Formats: sequence, C-alpha cells, structure tokens
Amino acid sequence: MARQEKMLSSSDYSQSLLSNLKKEQISSITDEPEKISTDSLSQHKKKPQKPIIFCEHCLDNQSFLQNTLIAIENSWHISLPTSGPLTNGHIWLIPNEHIVAITDIDDDEYEELINVKEKIVSFFKESYGKETIFAEIVRNIQECKHVIIECIPVNEEMNESCYGTVMQELNTADDEWTDNKKIILTRDQGIHGAVPPNFPYVFFDFSLKKGIAHVIENPRRFKNDFVINVLAENLGIELLYVRRKTSLSSIQLIRSEIEKKWIKFSLPS
Repeated sequence: MARQEKMLSSSDYSQSLLSNLKKEQISSITDEPEKISTDSLSQHKKKPQKPIIFCEHCLDNQSFLQNTLIAIENSWHISLPTSGPLTNGHIWLIPNEHIVAITDIDDDEYEELINVKEKIVSFFKESYGKETIFAEIVRNIQECKHVIIECIPVNEEMNESCYGTVMQELNTADDEWTDNKKIILTRDQGIHGAVPPNFPYVFFDFSLKKGIAHVIENPRRFKNDFVINVLAENLGIELLYVRRKTSLSSIQLIRSEIEKKWIKFSLPS
C-alpha cells in the first residue's frame, strides 16, 4: 500500500495523534517493541524520574557551565554553545530548572519563553541584521535530557532555504511506513499545544512567524544533534567543525562580545 504524506495544522494534529495512539501499538517509540502492552500509551506518557544533580544546564547545580553564561532572563538563561557555533551570534536558550520538553511547561512559563524569544529575534535583527531560527529536539523522553533551544541568526535568504530543507528532512526522517508520520505547521503559536505533552518531538521555528514540528515515533532514527546537522548542512558548514569543542579562550572572547550587544535587551536589574 502506497504511503500518503500528511500535513496538518497543529490543532488538528494534537487531536488525531492522541486518537491514533489509543488505537495502535506504538512500538516505534520504545527500544523493546515486543514488551508493549495494551496500556503502552499511558506508560509512554509517564514522566521519567532520574537524578539530575550533575546536569550542567541546571542553573543551581555545581556542574553548571558558568563560563558560557550570557544572561539570566527570569526562568530562562542564555548561554553559548560548547561546540562550534553555526553562525556569528549563535546562542542557547535554556530553562533554569531541569525541563525535558517545552511541551511540558504551563501557559505562564510558555508566555515568558515567548517574551525572551521575541527579545532574541529583536537582538539578532538589530545587532546582526539577521533573521532567527529556533530549533530544539527531544529525542527520547526517557533520557530525561535538559532541553536546549538553539538560537541561530541567518540572513533572510538562508532562513527561507532552511525552511525548505527542514520540510524535506522531516518528511523523510522517521520510519518509511509509519501511519502517524506528519508534519505539523505551527504558524505563530509555536510548539505549545501543537504536540501533546510527554511525546518526543523535533521543532524548528523561523523568527516566530512560522514553525515546523514532527513527533518522533522512532528515536533510533534521530540523533541528539539532528537539528544542528540539518542546519549545518544547509549553511555549508563542516560537521567536524560543528562537533569540535570550543576552547575556553574562544568562549571568553565570544561571550564578551555578545554580552556587550545583549545589554540593551536585558531585563532591568
């Protein structure tokens, strides 16, 4: 049977996804499909409990990467990537607390996130004359990794080029014959409400004007650096450079430069 590609709005998708998963054995979400039972959906949606005391992205942890910190914005902080930046000005937007997925936060937290994202869009436009690509991946909820939002300034032409590339990549990234493989067009409301909580996903947002999301049904087909690899390829950047750890001296120089530019966008002290 030929597979039919589907593209839904976020509101349609949230309802259809839950409906489909209640009817099906979602074996592609686990590494052990033979053990999936009839209550697999409720098991999948159960939040993981793992120690997070060594997470280097939690603001209150001793292992927090203080050298990369640019600014703290309420419940969020802005940091430098620890490996090669894709473009000049590339930063991370990270929740202060250990949050696994943006789809798990409440409405107030999400509104605060959008406010910080709007600042970053303005920051990139005024400081670099660039558009903004936000990208995040939650490959496997059970891994309990601290979610990181990549924030990458690109020119307008490259912004549109990346949008097309992401659309193609997500159309073919998951299992070939999965019934639930869909692209979710989020427009300006973002990921919140577009994908149900506690589902793995990948999400690209283009200057808060339009977005593309995809629910990950088989995490083995997605690497943790999937979003970076997709964008690096489109930008013509060697993956070896992207994966190379940035030296402490380089981090200090980049941090100083971005901090000076960010001051006018910071919250009042």
